[in-house]
Formats: sequence, C-alpha cells, structure tokens
Amino acid sequence: MNENIQLKWRHDIHGIGAFAKTELAKGSVVGEYFGEIEIKGDHCDPNMRFQTSIKLGGEVIGYIDAVRVGSWTRFINHSCNGNVRFEPRRLGNLARNVVKVNRTISAEEEITIDYGDSYWKHWKEKGIHCQCGEASCRLNKAVSGSPPKKEQYGE
Repeated sequence: MNENIQLKWRHDIHGIGAFAKTELAKGSVVGEYFGEIEIKGDHCDPNMRFQTSIKLGGEVIGYIDAVRVGSWTRFINHSCNGNVRFEPRRLGNLARNVVKVNRTISAEEEITIDYGDSYWKHWKEKGIHCQCGEASCRLNKAVSGSPPKKEQYGE
C-alpha cells in the first residue's frame, strides 16, 4: 500500500474510504487499480461496485474486477466532485490503469472519484441514489449537502 494513504471506516453507507496521510500534489500518480480481468460477456456485470472498464478504441471490451483481488484503490469512494481519476497508461506491452490526482489533496482528506453517470443510472433504477453530500452533487439534488441516511438503503 502507498505509504501516503490510509484506509479507515468512513460511514455505514460508504464503508471503508481511502484518505491522504500527507498532501498529494495535483498530477501525481498515487496508485494503480488492478484486479481480475473479465472480458465483456453475459457473466460480466458492468455495474459491480469494484469494477472499472477496459476500453480499446473507445469501446468497452471488459472490466477490471477488484472484488477478490485488488489494491487499496478499490476503497476509493464516489464523489460528484472527485479529486482523482483513472488514467490508462502503457508500460511496454502492459496496460495499466493508474489513479491520478486532479487537484491537490490535503492531508486527512478523503480520496474520491466520480463513478460516472452509467454507474448511477443502474443503481438509481434500484432506488439507490448518490450520497456524496457535495454541494455540487449532480445526481441526487434532494440529499446533497446532507449526511447519508442508512434507511435509504434498506439496511
């Protein structure tokens, strides 16, 4: 695990989150999202919580599934105003999906990423909505700025 990152319990809704132990500079690479490769097909669910897509020529051809195998990056929670992004990189013949800092992240600040509209479209159909709490939340205007409520998830 990156020595500048710590995992800690965030909330009953969000579970474990990744937090910066020190300031993280804009543009720096802080980790790699890895897991099992799943080729797009019937058994592959693009809406799983610990998956990110693999694209070839702009088309999704599969997913990286970090449910059973992965790094600390699988604990990056969603925010409509995420402070990191996934960025594909090549290292020789190897494709990598790194986590790159969008803006300076302060020590003790949670590391977050925007999961994207297609992820939330799937969950909204099941009655689960964004609970990022950002004033700029574009996905759940009714609750933005307020703390998440456990009962909204039927727990």
